[in-house]
Amino acid sequence: MMKNLSIEWLKLKSYRTFWWLMGLFILCLIGSNYITYQLKIATSSQSHGTLDILMGSPFEFPDVWQTVSYVSSYVLFLPGFLMVILITNEYNFRTHRQNIIDGMRRSAFALTKILVAVLLSVFAAVLVFAITVLTGLIAGSSFSLTGSVYLLYFFLQALTYTLGGLLLGTLLKKSGLSIALYLIYIGFIKNLLALLLDKYAGGIGSYTPVKSSDELIPMPFFKAVTHSLITPPDTTWLLILTLIYLAGFYWLTLYRYKTQDL
Repeated sequence: MMKNLSIEWLKLKSYRTFWWLMGLFILCLIGSNYITYQLKIATSSQSHGTLDILMGSPFEFPDVWQTVSYVSSYVLFLPGFLMVILITNEYNFRTHRQNIIDGMRRSAFALTKILVAVLLSVFAAVLVFAITVLTGLIAGSSFSLTGSVYLLYFFLQALTYTLGGLLLGTLLKKSGLSIALYLIYIGFIKNLLALLLDKYAGGIGSYTPVKSSDELIPMPFFKAVTHSLITPPDTTWLLILTLIYLAGFYWLTLYRYKTQDL
């Protein structure tokens, strides 16, 4: 597997799009949390502390784990988008076929791509960990691991996006179609489907693919108000279904690549 990863690295290290998207992802992670933190400070100052009664202390430990994970989740479409590009490039330039001709097993090729998706998700989680700790300390609170389960939820959410993007690209092969469908589903269909199912199917919209992982990290602001108005979905079921979807993404990617024509 290390040999396969080294081959993958040779493809990536000179691929400008990879570095541009990774740089954009890092910039968006840091920027989105910085802007949100500054907005919190500004609104608290303007309200003379009144708003803090409703908002609490979202950037102090232990709540900062949830806050940074929630804010960061809005840019997770970028690693998934990158996985769509990486796998469809294999089909466009037929490098996957050359890898098989050179002796790599189909299952090994698919597992290498899956491992890349896992590593991207781990990288995202490590970044969020660093941003969380730094933000919590800057806010003047003492470090605490209480609430750090949200970092695990963020990792599962990141893995959902990366493996989902990999599966979509593997199924469709065409870069333009795969990218379009990925962005449309993440930006529109996912939320529309959840809305319709909540309205017409007994409130199961939160348990659909990708949406279930999104719902693992609820909005951290105005908790008292939102909890009194909205009944949150069951976290246990969200976690179970997220793991089931991830297992499905893994198996379908492996099966599809092992059985499709090169």
